[in-house]
Parts: sequence; C-alpha cells; structure tokens
Amino acid sequence: MDSNTTLQLHVATQYLAAAGKNYVASKDDDSHTNAGWDAITSSFFTRPFSNTDSLSFYTKEMRLAWNGNKPNSFSLKGHTHAEVLKWLEETSLQNGLKKFVFDLHYTLASGEILNDFSFGGAQENALRTHAGYRTFADNACQAVLSKLGMTAEVRTWPHHFDTGAYVMVPDSKISIGFGLAIPDSLSKDYYLYTSGYVDGASMPTASLPALPLGKWLSEDWQGGILSVDGLKEPDYLKFLERSIEAVKSFTPKS
Repeated sequence: MDSNTTLQLHVATQYLAAAGKNYVASKDDDSHTNAGWDAITSSFFTRPFSNTDSLSFYTKEMRLAWNGNKPNSFSLKGHTHAEVLKWLEETSLQNGLKKFVFDLHYTLASGEILNDFSFGGAQENALRTHAGYRTFADNACQAVLSKLGMTAEVRTWPHHFDTGAYVMVPDSKISIGFGLAIPDSLSKDYYLYTSGYVDGASMPTASLPALPLGKWLSEDWQGGILSVDGLKEPDYLKFLERSIEAVKSFTPKS
C-alpha cells in the first residue's frame, strides 16, 4: 500500500469524526465519532446526526457526500483542507444545523492537519486494495462475533484508523480487542490484531498457544498480529478466530 494514499484516507476520515463530534450525541467512549463501513460502495459513514442527516466518505472516489434533505457532494481531489472545511461549513448551514466546526481532541501520528494540506496523488490501485482490506476485515470481524456468540459493533476509529470490535468475555475478567490496523511501529503493512486484557491490564502473551497464522508480540505491545499483504479472505477469519480463542482460554497465574 502506498503510504501517501493511506495518509489521505486517514485524513479524510477525520471529517466524519468531526461531524460526529458536532452532530451526534456525545458518548464517554468517543463512539459518536467512529464510522461504519459499507462494502458495496467502499465508503465510511457516520452515525445519524440529530436531524437524521449523515456524512459519507467514498474511498475509491475520494469524495465526501452529505446525506440529508439538501444532499451535496464534494470531490477531495485537488482541494485543500481549508477548502473542504469551507464546503462542510456551508453545507451544514444549508441543512439547518449549526456551523460545522473542525475541532479534534487528539492529534494524528502524522501531525496536525494544516489548512494547505492538499488531496492529490492517491493511487487508484491502492484505493482498491484498501477497500478490499476493509471489506475482508469487516466481514471477518462480523463472522467471528457470530461464530463465537459475541455481540459488538464493528466500527472504524478515526484516531488510529483501525476497524474492529471490543468485547467482554462473559463470566470472566477478560476483554478482547481485535480488527485491522494501518501500518505503524508494529508492522510495515496493514495488519490484523488481537489483544487481550485482564481487569483492563494487557494480557501477557508468552504462555498463549502458537498461532497457525501470525505471531504473538510481547515487548512494546502484547497481542497477536498478522500482515494482510497477500492474504485471502478466509485467512482473516482463521487468524481472528484462533487468536481470540487463545485469549479466551488464558488462565492467570495464581
């Protein structure tokens, strides 16, 4: 995956996060700022606003779409962050909402988004690859939740741009986070991850059974990872299912 394309996708999702912060009832866990994924249109979408409008980001087209009584669309290609904000401000007012404010409560690893940040040069093949990763991951997360009898939302969180879910294991002190993450210090590729927690503290991985796909990490971060480069869709489910089962079976030392 082209790093510039990943950066532009990540920045673009911040408009959805900001829309959630502006127009969706606030939640303590920040879930009002996360996004869903539509595999058919390869788009991220916000939760419904207070007036039932919403904002979508069509990744393959690099286009924002305001869904409401006065729908509107804006191509990001060739435009700056400042120009995107102007469109969002105007469109929010046209749809009877308060003026859109871009005020994130976190900073991206890539740094502050400056007004002259320009959308351009996103590679079409990289956009298609990204959409495939998101769809496979979303499908696998949904499937493993169903297979293991767990209930949770599968969402994309704007800060780290990961798609996944978080569950509590019934009748235990174990919780599990799992999904798809973008390249970072753990992997140069997009990767699947599973991390376990006991009473909120990271679960040590040294005693967990070896994985048929992927590996356990135990230094800067405790959990299992698997690069998705070249993976088939069934491999997504296999990794998540086996790593989650391993975490569920963890027995703390007495």
